[in-house]
Amino acid sequence: MKKVLLALVVLLFAVSVYAESRLDLSGQMRIRGKSFENLSNFNDDDDSDKENYFDQRLRIAGKINVAEGITVNFRLDFDEETWGTQGSHGTSEIQTDRAYIQIDKDMYRLRAGRQLFALGNYIALDHNGVGFLATLKTPVSITAGYVKVSEGGAKSDEDDLGTEDATAYVLNLGYKMKDIANINAFYGYQDNGQSDAFDELNKSVIGLQADGKLGLIGYNVEYNYYTGENDTHNYDYVGNQFYGDLNVNVGMFKAGTEVFYAMGTDKTDEDQITNLAGEYGLWDDFVPMGDFADSDIMDLAFSDGYTNHGVFELDENAGSMGIVPYVSVSPMDKLSLMANVGYFEPEEDTVTELDSVITAVLTADYKLYKNVGLKGQYAYVAPEYDDNTPDDPANAFYGKLYVNF
Repeated sequence: MKKVLLALVVLLFAVSVYAESRLDLSGQMRIRGKSFENLSNFNDDDDSDKENYFDQRLRIAGKINVAEGITVNFRLDFDEETWGTQGSHGTSEIQTDRAYIQIDKDMYRLRAGRQLFALGNYIALDHNGVGFLATLKTPVSITAGYVKVSEGGAKSDEDDLGTEDATAYVLNLGYKMKDIANINAFYGYQDNGQSDAFDELNKSVIGLQADGKLGLIGYNVEYNYYTGENDTHNYDYVGNQFYGDLNVNVGMFKAGTEVFYAMGTDKTDEDQITNLAGEYGLWDDFVPMGDFADSDIMDLAFSDGYTNHGVFELDENAGSMGIVPYVSVSPMDKLSLMANVGYFEPEEDTVTELDSVITAVLTADYKLYKNVGLKGQYAYVAPEYDDNTPDDPANAFYGKLYVNF
């Protein structure tokens, strides 16, 4: 099957030579180096969490123009591997995380297949999944989506067989006022039936997000409220969180502040959640930290297999309160320099011994040539615990050589 898929990809490339108007290709090749210390245990005397390695990925996205307003879209990842783990020929695995049909007309747009389902700033939902996504292009746009999260271990959908499905639904109302405001009100619901493959549960989120510019001032805010229950283990899902970013952009200089808030809980029959998808396909938690991509330092330090959500859940059910001032400057067209310093505390401190967290990230991005860049980053995390839990600072170094095409 892998050989057949590879042959199809090669065929698409060959076709593009003769019919470039039918096929649009883009993507990125990246080589990354990482060096992490103390991000798992915050203990200088325990080296078990030290990591030093290189990895790489070739990502190709394509759009096949079938007819006016009708396209087939895909995104493939090749040779996504850590160096030294695949022998002399690399991995033969090709990952397909996007493959869908799009019908885009004057009054509506319909997508069917494997695609991105997201809400707001990708906080409440950030999921590559299979399903339908339809948008009515009215003055207040209406987008509705259906996601088949899991077949429950079998193609049947029967509770007495323990094979009910897991399904999610999304609804978004969007309104744009040029650059002044982009407003989205949304609702998401996930329903897991009775299955041997997962817990029987339901989760829902209702949220409001807005971003835009008022002169030199930019803003981005989002509020999410979660509820639901887990029938298998008999507890309720709760969540109440806010994100805000206020910044000023003057030429080559930008300065701003991010704020984070998420209510925790001290009740034994409640579980704080910070997103809708959870364990089903959420590949990256929301950790902008000054909108600096690739750091994800709070994820690395405080997320155990995405059990917690970094900036919104510092410890289980602990919630979060945080502020992150940041600055960026571009002294020349080829160079961007960025820095942020953050301070966080648990919102519900009765369920954790964690007292506070200080973070810092320094980033430099230099364009070697057109579409070719070199990015370097240093990150720092310093927790403070009330008990004898180790709280030595953590350090992370990160570098990336990339080519965009």
